[in-house]
Amino acid sequence: MIDCARILLSKHGWLFLLLLGLSGWPSPASAMTGNEWRALPTAARTSYVTGVVDNLVDFGAAVRSLVPAEKRTASEKMLVSFEECIVRTPRPPSQLVAIVDKYVKDNPAQWHGRMSGLVFEALRCRDSSAGVRAGASALSSGARQGE
Repeated sequence: MIDCARILLSKHGWLFLLLLGLSGWPSPASAMTGNEWRALPTAARTSYVTGVVDNLVDFGAAVRSLVPAEKRTASEKMLVSFEECIVRTPRPPSQLVAIVDKYVKDNPAQWHGRMSGLVFEALRCRDSSAGVRAGASALSSGARQGE
């Protein structure tokens, strides 16, 4: 059997590898929706929220260190504001999930949308500055349009 496989690979190895490679080719992934998130067990929801928050905080910190405040776009201002909010009001993951759970429950019209955007909306500090609100609007509309 092994000899047969060696002969097959030596004669038609490129075809075999191509077929093997295509079967493992990543398919287009879609973002998790609020509907899908609601069906997850608590541990998975906690992991998801923690991951989204970690990423948003990391991006906010990166923007803060790389882009001067006066040159930041609305989306960059939004990320920095989110990062500042999370750092200013640290909460355990269980509390973050509880806040997101409540937000999702209170906004069923958004359940079809990207869950990462729902996490952002649930956890962002409500700042009166227009730049932060504009950035949040840019994120929400970008998330809906797949940007």
